[in-house]
This record gives sequence, C-alpha cells and structure tokens, in this order.
Amino acid sequence: RWAELRPLLAFGGWTTLSNVINPVLTQLDRFLLGGLVSVAAVAYYATPYEVVAKMIIVPAAVGGVVFPAFAASYRADPARAAAVFERAVRGLLAVLLPMALVVVALAHEGLGLWLGPEFASNGALVAQVLAVGFLVNGLAQMPFTLLQGVRRPDLTARLHVAEVPLYLAALWFLASRYGAPGAAVAWTLRVTVDAAALSYLSARELPGAG
Repeated sequence: RWAELRPLLAFGGWTTLSNVINPVLTQLDRFLLGGLVSVAAVAYYATPYEVVAKMIIVPAAVGGVVFPAFAASYRADPARAAAVFERAVRGLLAVLLPMALVVVALAHEGLGLWLGPEFASNGALVAQVLAVGFLVNGLAQMPFTLLQGVRRPDLTARLHVAEVPLYLAALWFLASRYGAPGAAVAWTLRVTVDAAALSYLSARELPGAG
C-alpha cells in the first residue's frame, strides 16, 4: 500500500543521503591535505585520527540502545524520551571526557613511544585537537539519534548537505596554511557546529532535549 510504503521510502531516502555524505565529510580532509601539503602531512593527520576515532565506539553503542526508546516514547511519553536523552548525554560525558583528557595530556608521550619523537612532534597537536572534536562529536550522537528516532532524518540529511561547502572552504583555508593541525582544527570546528545545530533541532522536535 502506497500510504504505508511512502513514509518508509522517505525515511530510507533521507537516511541514505546522510550515509552517502558522511564518508565524504570524513575522508575529504585527507585528500585535500595530501594535495595541498604533502603525503607526510596525511600520515601525521590520519594516524592520530584513527586512534582517537575509537572514542566513537561508545556513543555508537549507546545510540543503538536508545534509538528504540526514542522511537517508542517521543509521542506517547515525551517526558520519558527527554529523560532518556538527558541520562544518555550525561553518561557519555562521564565516559568520553576522561578519555579526551588522557589523549590531550599524553598525546606527545604516547606517540613518541609508539612512532618516535619526530612523529610525536608533528602529530601530538593533531591528536589533542581531534580528541576535543571527538568528545563533541560523541555527545552529538545523541541529538542525531533522537532526530532519527522521531522520524526526522530529513533534518540531519539537510544539515550534512549544508555542511559540505562550508567544511570544504574551512579545510582548504586551514590545511593550506597550517598543515595537519589546520585540518584537525577544521574538522573539530565542523563537528562543533554540527553538534550545536543538532542540539537545536532536537530541542525543537522534543522540548527538554538538546
């Protein structure tokens, strides 16, 4: 029945658009950094990125758990959905903040022991900036999941589309002038703006969240 099929296609279409754009946003920095600076700069950026990116495992796992709670209660019991959202954000902050602080405090020493002092000198600042970005991005997984759960994947998809040209401009400017640390700053700025926008949208869809 078209009346039942249409909302499924709409939801799946917007979700697919987000899933297509997301790899562009996560890989664009390496292509530009290699073209604008050097292949070595890509190594100084990509290696800390891949290490720090493991932080996202925690919010991804939590998001999979709270998504059905959002979907089931946002209309019948919005207060419960908002309470679940708040507890999830607080729990993530309690887990992710210490992880980010450890990276910021020990990035230079850790990279030095692992890859040598030269790599640590070039990659430590990248790791520290990215740790802050992944902390913010991890917390942003909750408003993102909430919007998916309340059947508004169109909002997240449109937000991702709008971010592409802005991120490209910031990445081009910062990476060409400051190399790998500049690319890290551009990525962290993007996820910070993304988190702020998602929080605003989630609070608008479900008062008490965001």
